[in-house]
Amino acid sequence: MLVVDASAMLALLLSEDAARDLADVETGLVTGQAHAPDLLSHEITNSLIMASRRGRIGDGQLLAALRAFSALPLQWDRADSFQQRTAIVVLAERYRLSAYDAAYLELATRLSVPLASLDQRLRAACVTAGGKVMP
Repeated sequence: MLVVDASAMLALLLSEDAARDLADVETGLVTGQAHAPDLLSHEITNSLIMASRRGRIGDGQLLAALRAFSALPLQWDRADSFQQRTAIVVLAERYRLSAYDAAYLELATRLSVPLASLDQRLRAACVTAGGKVMP
């Protein structure tokens, strides 16, 4: 099991250079062992739109990546309780993270699973919090 964030997911979807280090993450994704906060869906959709607008990908690649993402058997988590939201705020303040990044950290911490992220600040916060990171 693992928690995957938008940076790792986007690298995989767009076959970026960083994706070569994410083979274990990709395995977790296709086998249904990956968890993510529900905000990942919006982050990926927005990132693909921005990549298209900036000319990094074409419309065909945007739709193909969105289709591939939608087909993944992710385990979705909603931070819909007061306790989860409070934990996200505490982590965001403690590690100077956005609420979005803190949501990934909260989920990985709560599930006691590694966090797959390419975001160095989030990775450092996870390690400092006693968690594990991938790759």
